[in-house]
Amino acid sequence: MADLTVTISNGPRTNAVGRRVPLAGDPVAALAQALEASPRTVDAWWGIHCWQGDHRETERWEDSAGVAVDIDFSDEAGEHVAPPPAEAQRLASAGLPGNLFHQTPRGARLVFVFPVPCTDAGAWDLAARGAGELVTQVLQRARLNAARNVGLAGFKVDAGALCDRARFLFTPRARVDDLQREATVVVLRSAPYSVEELAASAPKPDKVPAPPRPRSAAASARFEEASERFNADQASEWPRSGGTCPACGHHGCFGTLPDSPGRWSCFSAGHPDTCGIRAPSGSCFLGDALDLAAFAAARTPADHLRAEGYLTASASPEPRSRVPGEDDGDPDPRDPDPDPRDPVPAVPDPRGYVTPDRRTVAQVLAQVPTNALGRLWRPLAKQDLDWLTSVPPPRLYLLTGTVDGKEAGILALGKVGMLVAPGSAGKS
Repeated sequence: MADLTVTISNGPRTNAVGRRVPLAGDPVAALAQALEASPRTVDAWWGIHCWQGDHRETERWEDSAGVAVDIDFSDEAGEHVAPPPAEAQRLASAGLPGNLFHQTPRGARLVFVFPVPCTDAGAWDLAARGAGELVTQVLQRARLNAARNVGLAGFKVDAGALCDRARFLFTPRARVDDLQREATVVVLRSAPYSVEELAASAPKPDKVPAPPRPRSAAASARFEEASERFNADQASEWPRSGGTCPACGHHGCFGTLPDSPGRWSCFSAGHPDTCGIRAPSGSCFLGDALDLAAFAAARTPADHLRAEGYLTASASPEPRSRVPGEDDGDPDPRDPDPDPRDPVPAVPDPRGYVTPDRRTVAQVLAQVPTNALGRLWRPLAKQDLDWLTSVPPPRLYLLTGTVDGKEAGILALGKVGMLVAPGSAGKS
């Protein structure tokens, strides 16, 4: 049985050549020891893979000793930043899967070690995706995961690095950007993970869209009713995360919204403005089957519904806030009411009345203890995420205010109520 081997280099990052380090005996303990003794030089790096000629390049890939998972911390705006110490401690004690763990300046790294080298690129790719999914599930259960579409800071798996067979990783004690790292490698589990064990957890691959189904009923004169019927008839199964966006073609940034399988989100910076609507945070686009179908046909959603026989030609105009990609701020009193039976409350001024009992932003925030603001957003966001993401765009808007000199924001949900989101001011 062949021994596992990893690649280690003294750096710098521009040097793509390393040296092979065999992991004799207990592979988990051997890798932990190798990382603890790894170089402290500028940009010293290591790789979980081996390459022909020890030259780091995808085309030269020979085998892998396991899977390395990068965990990044993102703030409310989706920016990659250093985690607060308390959050870093929560992550370290969250019961993460994997064999080895060490913290990084802006997150952490997990390593899943195989019992034998993997020489099948396809099998390794599935194992890597499975490892990423296992980590993501733990982050979600521990309420540590980032959710940019609702402005939630937290940790996430670096999907772009996960399946890269030419990826290098800075050693735990390398000197990077004038900072000497001093991470300690922690053994989480001594038993290796088999390729098959990890692959079993990989998300299901994207399915080929089924042929369009016939319309469920006659054309409607109301856009929302026609849209609902179209989405029910043309429902598609999208990946939970890490999929390829049908509109922009970017891989790794597309998936369904949590607990809302009929809606999708795409975080790609290159996503077209004419497909879906921009999230209140501005960090992603949200949409449904109608948005994708209309984009593919080079039509607006309303025109596509008319062309497909779901919407009558004499129907009222599509609501302004439903125009694909448009992000025109808070509802305007002059906007057409999408449903006269369920009017959308007009908010002419963020400093004015925003609640059913006509309290102002400042009055609402004043009732929330300042020391509770930091604790309030996360449980509310997790508990009501399915409710939040199911609210149609005309009923969701962000207002800002100040509490003791600190910016805070309110996500107002129509006539239903609101959620307080500290630190989200200006992120709409």
